[in-house]
Amino acid sequence: MMSFLEQAPWYLSVVMVLFGAATVAILGLLIVRNSTNKGHFKEHHDVAGFTFGIVGVIYAVLLSYIVVDVHDRFNQIHQNITLEANLAVELYRDSEVFPKEVRENIKNQIHQYIEAMANGEPEFDSEGKDATKIHDAVSALWKTYYDFEPVSNREKIWYLESIKKLNDFNRARLLRFFNSNTSIGSMMWTILIVGACTTISFMYFFRVENVWYQATLTALLASFIALMLFLIQSMDTVFSGDLKVSTENFIEVRQFLQVVDKKN
Repeated sequence: MMSFLEQAPWYLSVVMVLFGAATVAILGLLIVRNSTNKGHFKEHHDVAGFTFGIVGVIYAVLLSYIVVDVHDRFNQIHQNITLEANLAVELYRDSEVFPKEVRENIKNQIHQYIEAMANGEPEFDSEGKDATKIHDAVSALWKTYYDFEPVSNREKIWYLESIKKLNDFNRARLLRFFNSNTSIGSMMWTILIVGACTTISFMYFFRVENVWYQATLTALLASFIALMLFLIQSMDTVFSGDLKVSTENFIEVRQFLQVVDKKN
């Protein structure tokens, strides 16, 4: 179900989430109302209302904290990928001062890397091995730097600067890989879902004469909480769905390098 929501357009996913949450909440309300005494809950409205206020505030604080946390992580990942793409361009431009063979090797390897990233190539193959286009390009790039021995002072200076950028580039790449497997975790999701069910179920402890009025309030509460949970899930899975960190930066870098090559 979650994979379908990630693959579907965001507006369709939102409609499904809202409709599903509202339907389940209303069914629960109707079951409770039809299986309990009409005046039983009215006697305890003051206690239920006070408790509901405390539970609602606690869950709202928890929900807002998680939304801010995943949003910050989402922005950090986006900034990191932007940095990775920029460093690839800087390495490409720095190679101009190196001998022809070294320069061409570096440019070809960076081209291969950017092409693989722009096309959404996986970091690992289906067997979990890193023998992919991305890994091959990076490994070849490192080997080019290992084998090259600068001679002139000019080459030595540029070589040292390029090595620093290459390390920064590799660090940004590893951070992207590590972040792709990071999430808020099953325990936090369990707490969020249990908290949502608890908060919504408090609406069942009130007895409103107009059942459709109470059903509407319950549906609105359930829909809003479900919408927040869907937002958290969308930002938590940063490399899938409509709301994701894309590889558009590498597509733009590919176009930029094509312009640079034509000028050179």
